Amino acid sequence: MENGKAKQLLDRIQDIVGDGQNVPFAAGKVLVNKEEVLEIVEELKTTIDLELKAYHEITDKRSKIIKEAEQEADEIIAEAEETASRIRLTKPSPLFVDRKVKSLGKQDRQALRTANEIYAASIIYTNEMLMEINETVNQAYNMISMESDRVLDSLRKKSEIIENNKKELMEGLMDMKKQERYADILEISQLLANELYYEKNKAKDEEHKDKNGEPEMVQWEFDFEDKKEPEPIRVKASREPVKSVQRETDDADSSIHVIKDSDHDDKMRRFGDRTPVRLEESITDASAKGSDSDKNGRPDFRIGGRISDAYDDVDDGVV
Repeated sequence: MENGKAKQLLDRIQDIVGDGQNVPFAAGKVLVNKEEVLEIVEELKTTIDLELKAYHEITDKRSKIIKEAEQEADEIIAEAEETASRIRLTKPSPLFVDRKVKSLGKQDRQALRTANEIYAASIIYTNEMLMEINETVNQAYNMISMESDRVLDSLRKKSEIIENNKKELMEGLMDMKKQERYADILEISQLLANELYYEKNKAKDEEHKDKNGEPEMVQWEFDFEDKKEPEPIRVKASREPVKSVQRETDDADSSIHVIKDSDHDDKMRRFGDRTPVRLEESITDASAKGSDSDKNGRPDFRIGGRISDAYDDVDDGVV
């Protein structure tokens, strides 16, 4: 009963709901196959009807068994009472028995004693049989009552589970109907949006048509030539910029003028006697000989330009 067909169908419904696809923007809602679920529900309904029919048959059999047991007990009791009444009616009076016994011979007395013993034994046996039958009837009644209660309890629980599942299933079907309506609304909204988009583009096309009714043509030009990154300006130690031959060619119109080391006249024209030299310290002859420049605490040195006996306190590279 616990592992019957109804439980298997309920497990199938549970698996379908568990494997269903989640509904967007609807927590706890899933999409299931409507036809498959309805088919399982119909099969579950048929199974429940069969189980209820079996339950009614068991209940009817129980009532029938109890009725037959009570009837059999009544018959046994009636038969026992009838036998006892017959024995009482055929029992003679004590005086008659005494006279009859005294008139009997030894052999007859022995036969009478044996008959009395048999009668007593039959009474005892009948009483024991009645007690045993009564106990058997009570046990059968209790067993049938317990089994019936167990079956009723099991069917009651199954009926409650089925009702709850049926309620949840109907709610799920209602949600499915709502979701179908929601999907229809979304589809209609999408169609309307597409129609509006088409009309909007159509209106734009009408605006861009020229006088002859032809749409205006737009020409696009793209320059796919590689653009090289500008090379960084390199500076010598003498502070003059150094450029490559390519940069000299490219920067012919630039405001930067490149001075070549070999062009002495250009240097004199632009710098005069302040011709740039490499930044390097050189001890003067006077410093090497220990002249008056030692008074400053430092030797005279050249930093571009002429050699000066005076010390540059600012030390900014210009004497």
